[in-house]
Amino acid sequence: ILKGTLPKGVYVMDFALKFLGDVGEKGFDGKMVEFTGNALENFSVSEKTGLCSMVSNTGAVSALINEDPRGKYVGEYEYDLSETVPCVTLPGSLYCTKRVTELKDTAISAGFIGGCMGGRIEDLRVAADILKGNRVRTGVRLLIGSVSNDVYLKAVNEGLIEIFLDSGAQVTNPGCGSCRTTSIGVVGDGEVLLTTG
Repeated sequence: ILKGTLPKGVYVMDFALKFLGDVGEKGFDGKMVEFTGNALENFSVSEKTGLCSMVSNTGAVSALINEDPRGKYVGEYEYDLSETVPCVTLPGSLYCTKRVTELKDTAISAGFIGGCMGGRIEDLRVAADILKGNRVRTGVRLLIGSVSNDVYLKAVNEGLIEIFLDSGAQVTNPGCGSCRTTSIGVVGDGEVLLTTG
């Protein structure tokens, strides 16, 4: 529950760091964090998003902002997950999605598996299952990176890194991925990258 207002020159990220220090790395392991209270009225959407993003560093699976704990909802959405199909987003917008089958004839120059959306140990296990006994196509680069040093060491101990190397993939340093143009997995003009980023 957040109340009051931040002093001048103190920001939401300052609170987020204090919160992380109080809670610890595994403080909310496998749990959901809900922020509520009148202080939220002064937070911008960007500040709320940043706060929720930082919560993943406590082991929490997710976080939400509940400005009205009495339970008003904008709407209700129901999905039958059995009808879900593999999808990708196109460059420029996370909201421009296509079914994988619609793009099956699209040639790629490179692939990247890693970062915050594809570099967890579970993601690397899936990649290893697909790559085991197979080779990356000639003329295509495949970069694989774990999200953290801990995940990298697990992947080494489980033999996943060896599978990646045997397939012809390149294993990169742990950390951020191709979603940032200043990081690994960047392609040149005219190239097409398929990425978990």
